[in-house]
Amino acid sequence: MIIESNKSVERNYSEDYNVLLLGLDHYYHDEVTISLKGVEHKIVKIWPEFTCIDFSSNIFNGDIPDAIGDLRTLYLLNLSHNALTGAIPRSLGALPDLGALDLSVNRIGGRIPEELARLTFLSFLNVSNNALVGGIPNGRQFQTFSLNSFKGNKGLCGFPLDRNCSSAPPPPSTGKGIAPSKSKDKEIKWEYVFAALGYAVGSGSIFWTLLCCRRVREPYFEKIEEVVQDIFDRRARRRREANRRRRLQMRNEFRRQQRSW
Repeated sequence: MIIESNKSVERNYSEDYNVLLLGLDHYYHDEVTISLKGVEHKIVKIWPEFTCIDFSSNIFNGDIPDAIGDLRTLYLLNLSHNALTGAIPRSLGALPDLGALDLSVNRIGGRIPEELARLTFLSFLNVSNNALVGGIPNGRQFQTFSLNSFKGNKGLCGFPLDRNCSSAPPPPSTGKGIAPSKSKDKEIKWEYVFAALGYAVGSGSIFWTLLCCRRVREPYFEKIEEVVQDIFDRRARRRREANRRRRLQMRNEFRRQQRSW
């Protein structure tokens, strides 16, 4: 987690608003130790305002709490590369200073709240690789975001995606990101059911005919006996032919030895 104050802070943002450098010029008597991705940092003041939160690349799961909308001065929120589910909180639309939001690579489902389209300060958005559905909201800021901000959501439609919401309506959302894929796994594959049913009906019909119809059963088994007998006869003829060639070869070999003596 990264926290900052409005005083004595040097900001240096990267192109995607993912880097924030902090500098301190004053000394405070209060102290707190924060572990930032395995590295401990001692901060001499607990800042009263949180403007940047980065919880990316962890193993957080569950829903994003609505209480995050109470952080009125929040500017950057990065929860990407986790296992978060549920829906995007509508309370995010109540953050007037929110300029960068990254929720990519999670299991978030549901629709993109219309409230996000009303944020005029939002300059970076990434909700790719989730399970979002429905149309992308229309808004002045949303029209500036590229395809990469929304890709990886099979249920999304609308600009800038190439899927039209009127021609391809999205599947209904259950509020959980992984629920649609689970429901698909539980669907019955009827083609396999019909194939198995046809095989069972065909086999049962043949068995019933042979069992109950003597006029069909006798010629059927006679034909099977002829086929089996023919197979054994061919094997016997091949065996006799092989023995005859072997005896002929031994006789010729014996005659050659006699001539050599």
